Amino acid sequence: MATSRQLVDDTKNTSCRLVTSLMPNQLLPSSFLKQLENHHLVSRCKSQLAGERLSRQKGGGMEFVEHKGYSAGDDLRYLDWNVYARNDQLTIKQFETSENIATYVLLDTSDSMNFGEPSKLLWGKQIAAAIGYLAMCRDDRFGIYPFADELETGMLSLRGRGQVNQVFDFIDGLQPGGKTNIGTSVQRFAAESGTGGLLFIISDFWDAEGLQRCLPYLLHNNFKIHALQILTPEEVDPGYSGELDLTDTESGERVLLTIRKGTLDQYRRELQASFRKLESILSIPATLYLRFMTGDAVENAVLRRFRHEGLLE
Repeated sequence: MATSRQLVDDTKNTSCRLVTSLMPNQLLPSSFLKQLENHHLVSRCKSQLAGERLSRQKGGGMEFVEHKGYSAGDDLRYLDWNVYARNDQLTIKQFETSENIATYVLLDTSDSMNFGEPSKLLWGKQIAAAIGYLAMCRDDRFGIYPFADELETGMLSLRGRGQVNQVFDFIDGLQPGGKTNIGTSVQRFAAESGTGGLLFIISDFWDAEGLQRCLPYLLHNNFKIHALQILTPEEVDPGYSGELDLTDTESGERVLLTIRKGTLDQYRRELQASFRKLESILSIPATLYLRFMTGDAVENAVLRRFRHEGLLE
């Protein structure tokens, strides 16, 4: 992938617990990382990579699951002749296949993400690191790609558990800057990756039209898309009043605004309308829309919300 900085494929049998004990990076607390080691991301995406995870799709593989009655078109290689000899019935043996899932994160690093305390970008870095840790602990291929005006150079981990430190350092070092152009950035990612798999897009999604434009490219390449919207409490429920001098963090444009009750009511209506638009855009198969606030603990977002939505086992 032209935009990626590939790491060496580390296939040594290194446990994630050993990696955690050596990790100097403070993006995520070690207690949270230890909890993540007992879970994995769930996918129904097809994959051509051989690995340790059991696919939910039935087919040829190493672990027998069950029999089913023969139907026209079934692969004759999986007929169970022992059952036929005993019962004079044609049955097909079904297996679960092991696979690695390619997992990617596209992280919005535009200036609008550098807002709040903690900032949306810091919160996004933490949840991106948690997703990466879940993937790497299962020897899944993991890629992290920042974007703003365009898709930036990312980092691709080739199934190496020992690369956790490097990936975390890369995420931690990402800096805010530029305007959001999600359509162009994601379209380029889809064109250059072309592999399919799990895709998490982390952004404040103020550019909903851009997201709508790029979705067909991702779906065509067999990505399962998870849009994680991050907002601050101030954005959802602003407590401002009176005369304000506001500056757009991305354009630098200054706006003098008088905040009245009617102004806030209109803002909340438009905010809810933007939520409904995102929900509509992401209501198609192979997509999922989740909204978070920076006041939420990242640990709860992953261990509780992800599990509730069926993303974590």
